[in-house]
Amino acid sequence: MLGYGDDYLHQGDYNMAIAQYQKALKIKPDYVGAAVNMAICYNKQGNTNQAIWLLEDALKRATAYRGIIYYNIAEIFEEQGKIDDAIANYEKAIGTELDQSLVYRKLGPIFLDMKDYPKALDAFNKLLAIQTDVTMPYQLMLKNSLPGYETDSLNQVKIKSLIETGVTVEKLSAYDLTTIKNNMADDKEIAKTHNHLAFIYAMQNNIDAAIDHFEQSLKIWPGNQDATKNLPLLRQMKQKQLAANAN
Repeated sequence: MLGYGDDYLHQGDYNMAIAQYQKALKIKPDYVGAAVNMAICYNKQGNTNQAIWLLEDALKRATAYRGIIYYNIAEIFEEQGKIDDAIANYEKAIGTELDQSLVYRKLGPIFLDMKDYPKALDAFNKLLAIQTDVTMPYQLMLKNSLPGYETDSLNQVKIKSLIETGVTVEKLSAYDLTTIKNNMADDKEIAKTHNHLAFIYAMQNNIDAAIDHFEQSLKIWPGNQDATKNLPLLRQMKQKQLAANAN
C-alpha cells in the first residue's frame, strides 16, 4: 500500500495517496514512512496544520527517520515564511541520518538572505566539505539503508556500527576513487557552492579568498557566468589594494 501511495504521490494525486497511506497506517500504526509521505501530501494540498501535526506525531515513534521529519517540518515553516522556526528544525536535522548536504543547502541561502555572513559562511563551508568528501557516497548508502531495517534491530546495530567506524579513502577501490573524483571534477553543484563562498568572502572584504573560490568554480564549470563576470572585478580590486599598500 505504501508503494501505491508513493505512486499516487509522484503523480500528484494526493487524495488517492493519502487514502493508501491511511490504509498502511491502519495495518502498521508505527509506519513512520507512511506518516511522513502523507504529511507531504497534506502540505501539497495546502493543509499545512495537518501536515505539521502528522510530522510532529511521527517524531514520537521515529527511530531512523528523525532527520527526515525535522527537514520536512522545516520546509513547511520556510514556505510559510516562519524563518526562525524553519532554521530551528533544519538545525535539529544536523547529525541525523539525513543527507547532511540537504540541510546545509537550505541553511546557507537562508543565512545569506538574512545577511548573516558568518553563519552563511559556516553552512556553505560545511556543504563544500561534504560535496568534496570522496567517502560520502558510501556513507550515504549506509545511512539510507537504515530506514529499511527499522524493525530489524540486529541489522540496524551492524549498519550503525559501520557508519560509526566510517568509510576511509583507503577502503575505496582504485576504480571507485577515480570514478568519484571524475564526477566531482565537473559537478556544477560544487561550482555553485564555490560561487556562494566567493560572494560571502567578497562581502567580508576577503578578496583573496573570494578570487580563489571563483577560480575553483570556473575550473569545475568554465561556462559559469557569475564567476566569469565577477572574477575580473575582484582581480581589479586586488590590484588597487596592492597599489594602495605600496603607497
